[in-house]
Amino acid sequence: RSQNRYRILNTLRGSGSLTRAKLGELTNLSQAALSNLLGIMIEQGLLTTIGSTSKNVKRGRPQSKVSLNPEAGAGVTVSINFNLMSVSLIDYSGKTISRDTRSVDTRKLDRNATAKWIINAIAKLTSTLPVNYLQTISVGYQGVTDLNTDALLWSPIVSFDSLPIADILKKEFNVPVTVSNDCNLIAKALHKTEKQKLGDSFAALLFSHGVGMAMYMSNQPLYGAHTSALEFGHIQFKESGALCRCGKKGCIEAYASEYGLIRAVNRKNANYIPKVSPTEAQIDTLIQSANSNDQASIDGLELAGQAIGTGLATLFTLLDPIPVALVGKLSRASHYMQDEINRALKNAGHIGLNLPHPFHCFEDDITLQHEGLNLISMETLDSAFADNVHYANHPEPVQ
Repeated sequence: RSQNRYRILNTLRGSGSLTRAKLGELTNLSQAALSNLLGIMIEQGLLTTIGSTSKNVKRGRPQSKVSLNPEAGAGVTVSINFNLMSVSLIDYSGKTISRDTRSVDTRKLDRNATAKWIINAIAKLTSTLPVNYLQTISVGYQGVTDLNTDALLWSPIVSFDSLPIADILKKEFNVPVTVSNDCNLIAKALHKTEKQKLGDSFAALLFSHGVGMAMYMSNQPLYGAHTSALEFGHIQFKESGALCRCGKKGCIEAYASEYGLIRAVNRKNANYIPKVSPTEAQIDTLIQSANSNDQASIDGLELAGQAIGTGLATLFTLLDPIPVALVGKLSRASHYMQDEINRALKNAGHIGLNLPHPFHCFEDDITLQHEGLNLISMETLDSAFADNVHYANHPEPVQ
């Protein structure tokens, strides 16, 4: 029964409101089984019915449609990026009800201050909600997370090494908490919305204040044995090269991140690490300068392409070429990087590198991250509701 309930919820999640006939067709459930489950789930407040406005119904009463009930519950998502933190409230239909986004100096927050900021932001956003309406919290983090404990492990955007954020939020709000790496969230969103372009297996490469990567292989996200992140940005590109935020020298990130590019183009010392992230205006200026044939800007972008190409050559040697989604504002300048990327792949000399490896660009990484968080949040709710665990109208499990 749990599987059938989940099938109904998942189908409505993907297809929107459906007639009972269409829902039965898509879920492959018998009319009797579907009718019984829909009756229970409507009574529980998980689903709702709406009248049809179709003009094609010639006889009998107009067909009603079944849809997810927005009032069944809600999830909160928390996005933690360099100097930017955002908390959103999403109803059960997947609609964002409200969002509080603020500029925060993340490097100045210690463990306690970070946890306190998140707790206060969630409490403020949910202060007027009905009892039991908040059902789950999903956290996205620009750094490495622990797959087993959902702790924040490490990130150059903060000054501490570990924060058991899931345990802290579970204790404070008494709801399930999931924690995900930002690149994995971006890949999850792309897998859902851009499958036609990217296929079943692809890599999402994020150019931001750092350089991150996430992958899908045969429709499944690829994680480490214990942690969430593929540390692509910290593969060495040049021995004893430019300083990376991680403290090592010569990482891909030191050349292909936003701060690495700005540093190179402005001919700053290779050991200089800016205290603030480059602004969108600075990135726009860099790209416009390259388009105006400014050689320093072009050289910086081409060097970034060399760094990315070196990393992809290593990756493709292990896995064979797959499509790559270039994500972030710098993807607008990908045409300056791609020749160098292709040259690095060709120079690697691996037979598999002769296979096609198309690149696709997606500029808005923050929106993709929010979409991935929403998907995680709603999947958590669907699983819980399918298992008959939490309901806004039924604080105790319904038998």
